[in-house]
Amino acid sequence: MYKRTSDSLRMNNAENAEISSKRSKIDIIGKDVKSLSKSNTDDASLPTDEDEFEALDERAVKKTVLHLEKMTLKNQEMRIKFAGEPMKFMESEVELDVAIQEMHALATAPHHYPLLVECKAVETLVQLLLHENTDISAAVLNLLQASLIALELTYVDTLNESVAGANKLIDALIQNQFVQVMVNNLDRLDETIKDEADAVHNTFAVFENILEIRPEIADLLIRNGIVTWILNRLKAKSPFDGNRLFCSEILAVLLQTSVSAREVVHDSNGIDILLQQMAMYKRTDPGSADEMEYMENIFDCVCAALMYIPNKNKFLEAEGLHLINLMLKESKQSREGALKVLDYVMTGLKSREQCIQYVGIFGLRTLFPLFMRPPVKSIRKNHSIKDHEEHVCSIIASLFKNCQTEQRLRLFKKFDENDHEKLERLIELHFKYTSLTGKYDSASGLDAPTNETEEEERYLERLANGLFTLQLVDYILAELLVHGPMSIRKRTRKIFSMRRAGFESVHKVLLEYANSLGDAEEGSPPNGTKEYVMNLAASLRQVVT
Repeated sequence: MYKRTSDSLRMNNAENAEISSKRSKIDIIGKDVKSLSKSNTDDASLPTDEDEFEALDERAVKKTVLHLEKMTLKNQEMRIKFAGEPMKFMESEVELDVAIQEMHALATAPHHYPLLVECKAVETLVQLLLHENTDISAAVLNLLQASLIALELTYVDTLNESVAGANKLIDALIQNQFVQVMVNNLDRLDETIKDEADAVHNTFAVFENILEIRPEIADLLIRNGIVTWILNRLKAKSPFDGNRLFCSEILAVLLQTSVSAREVVHDSNGIDILLQQMAMYKRTDPGSADEMEYMENIFDCVCAALMYIPNKNKFLEAEGLHLINLMLKESKQSREGALKVLDYVMTGLKSREQCIQYVGIFGLRTLFPLFMRPPVKSIRKNHSIKDHEEHVCSIIASLFKNCQTEQRLRLFKKFDENDHEKLERLIELHFKYTSLTGKYDSASGLDAPTNETEEEERYLERLANGLFTLQLVDYILAELLVHGPMSIRKRTRKIFSMRRAGFESVHKVLLEYANSLGDAEEGSPPNGTKEYVMNLAASLRQVVT
């Protein structure tokens, strides 16, 4: 959903899950009542399976809705009259299920949605979500899911009349507090029962569909406790399944888009829960493609949560840096995700303590082998070399920006040791990303942006096409040349001379980078402010001339 350029968040879109619609099975006190004949219900005048997809007129719509209301009231009356005697109200439950199934013909006809709202069908359906029989609730969820899938197609088609009808349906759902009802309904569903596990799946499918149509509903979901419910579901010790995957997808979407969701994670000990999920893949690869997606979603959740600064403190308290360092040592599928998390925890405001602690736990010994080598082929299936290089360079740049004298000396030593092999790798990256950025600039044309918006869009595109990594590389190179040992300057001059290159391009990139940085504020990295980088660029000119 979000792509990270500069210090902003890059996230993957949560993939849409395939949801198979199913006909509800009503099973009361262990007796399967599917075998009861439809002929027992008074539905002769209603649409049948053969004609349910034929064009429905207003009269047929009203008749179908009226029948649903009648069956709902009848079932309520029978349950009150024969409370404690389920066999006596079982038939009315079957009739109610049939009436819900008949509503599917209307669910896929968005042009009839205003009439459904007018006939109070939405109120009836929302009430049925809390029906004592969870199979009835599951049948309504299935119906709502079908309706929302039709809504998504309606918005794609952008037919004014249908879109207006779709909006009326969504407004009616919200007015009848369907979000609160659906979240509350999750608490009574037992996922050890297949039909109820399917109902949980359908609930999240409804959430996903409506978030696509109305992203602002995220706030309603959060206020009604969905983030806490998901965290508890992830914490539960149970085998991996589709519902766990769906939970991770919805949580990632909410954390990407909402500050309040990140606050809930902080207040609910969510960072610790997410780190526990990450730890499962420390030495073990996911067992399937779906589980791989789940693992990536968890990494995305942690990255998004870390944008709320207090969560960085929670991350440290939970010894997240130690876990990340262990994961980076392993050649497992989780390593690149762990590298991305480390990037986010050490980037941005109030990251100084994290950077100092990482050096203190000998993290440089783990980090620099990743700087020297791109990921192995098996890792590259899901992560590009460019992403890998960006994350590593971003982490090293953050260390230079935040660390104190003692830690900075250890960084300088890394680039000085082993005959400057790491310095040579850094210079190699400088020329690689200089070339990539130059090629993009040439391909995108020489036309100057005509307004501020176009200029900003062009700059963001350049960042995404190599400029951001080049800025990080050249910032690190400038730190080494200005503040590092003389041996680094000598080797750098020698390599640039051999490549017939000058340092003017480095200076230009630094100035552009400085202009993209904000003014110093509380928690800013001491060596990463606009003023600092401007001074660094000026000092660079002096030491290389």
